[in-house]
Amino acid sequence: MSEKPSDARSAAENENPPDEQGIEKLRKRKKKRNIVLIGVLSLLTIGLGVVTANVITLIRNPMSAFTTTFDTGLRADSTPLPDDDRMTPDGVDAEDEAWESEEAAFEDDPWIEEDETSEAIVEDSEPHPTPAPTINPEQLLASQSDPSFMKSRLNLLLLGIDYSPERAKQKRFYTDAMVLVSVDFDNGRVDLISIPRDSYVKIYNRKYRDAINAAFSMGGGMKNKTRGYEYAAKTVSKLFGNIPIHDTIGFDMTFVKELVNAMGGVDYNVDIDVEVNGRTLEPGLQHLDGQRVLDYCRMIEDSTDVERAKRQQSMLLALFDQFRQTSQWTRIPALYQTVIHRMDTQLNTRQISSLALFASRLSPDAIHCHIVPGAYVESRKKSYWGISNEEQATLIEEVFAIQDPKLDALSDLANLQKKAKQSTKKPAATKKASPATPKPKTHGAQAAPPQPADPTRKPVASTKPRPSITHGAIDLFDIPEDE
Repeated sequence: MSEKPSDARSAAENENPPDEQGIEKLRKRKKKRNIVLIGVLSLLTIGLGVVTANVITLIRNPMSAFTTTFDTGLRADSTPLPDDDRMTPDGVDAEDEAWESEEAAFEDDPWIEEDETSEAIVEDSEPHPTPAPTINPEQLLASQSDPSFMKSRLNLLLLGIDYSPERAKQKRFYTDAMVLVSVDFDNGRVDLISIPRDSYVKIYNRKYRDAINAAFSMGGGMKNKTRGYEYAAKTVSKLFGNIPIHDTIGFDMTFVKELVNAMGGVDYNVDIDVEVNGRTLEPGLQHLDGQRVLDYCRMIEDSTDVERAKRQQSMLLALFDQFRQTSQWTRIPALYQTVIHRMDTQLNTRQISSLALFASRLSPDAIHCHIVPGAYVESRKKSYWGISNEEQATLIEEVFAIQDPKLDALSDLANLQKKAKQSTKKPAATKKASPATPKPKTHGAQAAPPQPADPTRKPVASTKPRPSITHGAIDLFDIPEDE
């Protein structure tokens, strides 16, 4: 077998020991080797320190390592990020500017799927928009209203017509509910003045007087509602000393039901027993729907028209209070659009919003309720509400600030009471006695018994006209047409 080279080299060195020069060379060679080893160990130590620092940074802020790696891989030209100390000419940090450009490229790339981490980075890097302020109901109504409409005084005449689809075959319809609403925008006040439907007044454009609820029918009624509203409005204007009626709001019975149902009903303390067409309502606090509200407001049995007018006013106040407590004023324009097909008025949506805005600022104490003052007068089995001109003048001055209004003296309560008293004292008309016809002598024989009536014979109709019930007021109080 041949010897290994290393073994041969060791044998040669043993046979020929090195001299001093050889020893010096060996020392220099070892020194260089030690220097190389120290350098390698230093590099290893530095590398280990760098790795350790990166590991610590990764533990403290994992996103920094991710973004740096992601950022470097995203660059197509592999250009390193600018130094932290570099600034652009306009004073913006170069690194921030570079990151924003990289972020824009990331968002515009449709092939890169965003994850929750990238969304968090984008949200943190963008400013949050300031949320718009919430508009309160009053501001919303103000934006929909007409400021020019809310000036001075507005007089509205509410006319509730006794029409419903079930009663469409009737020939005549009357305004069974009449309420004059006077809105004083300047002083923040509302007056509700109920007019009893049997009020005895001079009808507009007619020579005679009658119950005020007949004015609508005399003007044209449901066949010509525009003219009917004109007659009713001008008759009411005359009753209050020729005040202006700025608009009328006419509605039928179905309107009441649909409006209350659209509101979600109303809580109300019923004060009477109600029975209408088999529907009953007992006293007590309860939640009423539209049909029950209508039955309560129209109930007249065992009551008077004045008491019914008071109940109608009470229901209007309850509806107002429900709007106020539930802050539903902003719903009024929408409710108006819901029931507009059931009402007649010239008011537009902006004007309705103006009234809702005014009502939202109104306190319950600012609403004043009145009834046209007077008393019932009976004559010949028919009753009318006679109006006291003295008390009516006081009411007109209180509400409208009109002194000494011109009122109809012949319709005054005192005059009607005087006429009614005179009519009861009139003696019954007596027929003139006809000459006595001598009876034939019977010479003691009995008179023939009266013959029984022939059942087949029809009674002869009287040609004498009956008193008019439509215009019965003329006959009741004997007031000539030309007065």
